[in-house]
Amino acid sequence: MKKMTRDQAVEFIKKWSKEFAGVDVVPIEKHGILFYPVGQNASHDFYAGVDPDGQLYSRSCGECMCDDCSQNGEDLPDHFDDVQMVDSFNGYYGHY
Repeated sequence: MKKMTRDQAVEFIKKWSKEFAGVDVVPIEKHGILFYPVGQNASHDFYAGVDPDGQLYSRSCGECMCDDCSQNGEDLPDHFDDVQMVDSFNGYYGHY
């Protein structure tokens, strides 16, 4: 698969997030990375993100942190910075 540009990645993630949430979602921005909610299961929320250079990121947030993860931008705790750089969004992102 050809690497997406940052704009393509943002559009892909926004569409994915809208399919999950049913509405347009305002992303959470942390250190220049835009994170959108894209899935959940009984114990975790899942986010997909992209930075200004087009690098993709994956984030899952366990039940003990879900309230923190759903806050806006700068209010997010430091543990939100524990994200994974990924080459693609293949893998498990919950179910919806």
